[in-house]
Amino acid sequence: MIFRNKRALSPVISAIILIAVTVAVAIAATTWLGSMTFSFMSIEEMKITNCQWAPDLSYVDLTVNNIGTESVEIDEVKVNGNLVNNLSIVSGSCILAGGTNAVFRITESYIQSMKYTFSIISTKGTRLEYVSKAPYSSGITRFASMHYVNTTSNIDGSSDKGTHSNFANQQVGPDSIFDTITEANTARAEAVIKVEHIQFDFGAGGSTTSVTDVGDLDNAFFRNNVARRTSAGPTGSGSSTNWNVFSAGAQLTDTDELTAYRATGQTATVRIRGEVWRYTGTVGGPNEFIVRWRGVVTIGSGSKTNSQAVSGISDRNKCVPFVQGVIGDINSVNDGNRVISHAHIDSNDNLIVERGETGTEVKVYVVVVEFIGSNWDVGHALGSSFSTGANNVALVDGSDGTGSIFDVGDWDTAFIEASMSGSTSANHALEDTWFVIQPQSGSTTGVTITFDSTAGLAGAEVFVHVIQNDNIDVNRYTDSQSIPTSDNHTVSGLTSLDESALEWYVFTDGAGTAYARGATGAYLTSTTNVAEWSHRSGNKGTYRFGVINLSGLVDTNYELDLEIQFTEVDVSNNYDEISIFTGSASGEILDVYIWNGASWDSLITDLASNQWNNATRSITEETVTLRFLGTSEINDTTQDTWEIDCAFLYAPP
Repeated sequence: MIFRNKRALSPVISAIILIAVTVAVAIAATTWLGSMTFSFMSIEEMKITNCQWAPDLSYVDLTVNNIGTESVEIDEVKVNGNLVNNLSIVSGSCILAGGTNAVFRITESYIQSMKYTFSIISTKGTRLEYVSKAPYSSGITRFASMHYVNTTSNIDGSSDKGTHSNFANQQVGPDSIFDTITEANTARAEAVIKVEHIQFDFGAGGSTTSVTDVGDLDNAFFRNNVARRTSAGPTGSGSSTNWNVFSAGAQLTDTDELTAYRATGQTATVRIRGEVWRYTGTVGGPNEFIVRWRGVVTIGSGSKTNSQAVSGISDRNKCVPFVQGVIGDINSVNDGNRVISHAHIDSNDNLIVERGETGTEVKVYVVVVEFIGSNWDVGHALGSSFSTGANNVALVDGSDGTGSIFDVGDWDTAFIEASMSGSTSANHALEDTWFVIQPQSGSTTGVTITFDSTAGLAGAEVFVHVIQNDNIDVNRYTDSQSIPTSDNHTVSGLTSLDESALEWYVFTDGAGTAYARGATGAYLTSTTNVAEWSHRSGNKGTYRFGVINLSGLVDTNYELDLEIQFTEVDVSNNYDEISIFTGSASGEILDVYIWNGASWDSLITDLASNQWNNATRSITEETVTLRFLGTSEINDTTQDTWEIDCAFLYAPP
């Protein structure tokens, strides 16, 4: 059925409706997208379009344009990272609408030819930076002549200390191109401990021998290198020798004199080998030692021990008592344990000397040395309750053999000084009266003390002192042979004989009393040879010895004392300020002085880093001399540097 009376939409009308709907949707989408674009693209955009310097450089006008569509509010203005305190608005305001600008006047004391970084910061954190160099103006008189006569002015008669990396860099700028001034090491470039190797043959007590003048007895001592710390026996006999014959000692009694000590009435010539150490460095130097006491401690016939107060000690734990000899009127080949003695400093700064048994009076010659310099460390140990063979003993930091564990760190940087008190038993044989000592294997906190396999050791003690310094080098050796009358041992690792020393320990076997067998003495005769001597050969000897290279004990003292000078200064410019612009510095305070015609006046105390340092001073002379002077000039082991950008005279416009 056809409904002819029903009517449909015309095709033309349908097309028109479709177009209208499409347009409406497009408009809506465009509006929505436009709003999205507005939301996401709302950013701040600024630009400095003009920088106008004042003729006298007293201010600069910056024109800031808002080239964006959003308003921008200026929050801060900085110059070279520093907040501007004197800011005014010449035109516009701190709130810039899109497409507008404002002129900000930044008033500072600007310097011609210097670069400045201006920072404009909005409340939203947007940062605009602009760099401009202050122009040169002939109408501004801010600089004296930039010609420096020389870099090493000697106006006060003293030589410069230190160096410039490029002095010309101080003559222009500031431009962040620096002249770095650096401290110089003014200490002597040689070892500060000198050693003289001594063979001293003497008869009666009181005999003397000449030594190289040590200058000051507080800086020198004799070190006995004979096992048992006696003599090595008589030079004219190879027979058994009584203790009163070969017991002996020696001490410095004048700056150029070594004096021998013997038991009463003994005149047979005996031999000691050893060393005279002298410190030649600066007072307070890092490798310094000081003699705190030297003399004799007498142990009475009814005593095993005696003491001596020692004054002037700074740190008892850095003190080492060197036994230089023992003498006793013991007319026998027995009783060695009543002679040999050890020494230490107790907690009250007393020197304590001890032997194994009471008996005939003995005299023990000792020098107490404090290794006071900062490079020295000293450890100690008291060994007792020994068994035959090897015994490990722990090191401690207390001079009396107590305290915390002492760690050498590296045995190649430490030498050992040790002495023994004999057994309390009646066994007084050769094998009982000495030992050898060496670093404990695999440990930096202990030593190994070794005795003969049949030694009688009841009650025996060994006091050990270990002297450490990172700048010494020790090479150690072992040997075992029949005790010779004389022998040579080849060594290595030494550079100069007078900067070398010996660590010497020997014991001998034998249940008999054929003294002074085993009391061998030794000294260095060259950098490659240790010469050994004993008055009597025979019996097996066990050796532990080392050579000590002291050549690395060089003082370090860094100083800075440099003068710079302005010449041909036009005083009519009325300079009244000296300005120094700096970069970084390494730590030490640096002061600046100015020459007043006769002496130095303080100009700037503690030159600050990375900024201007200004000092008021009326300039009335055509020559102006400044002095850079370090403030840590004694025993300064750190080399410091300072960056100087420029230094000039300044007059206000």
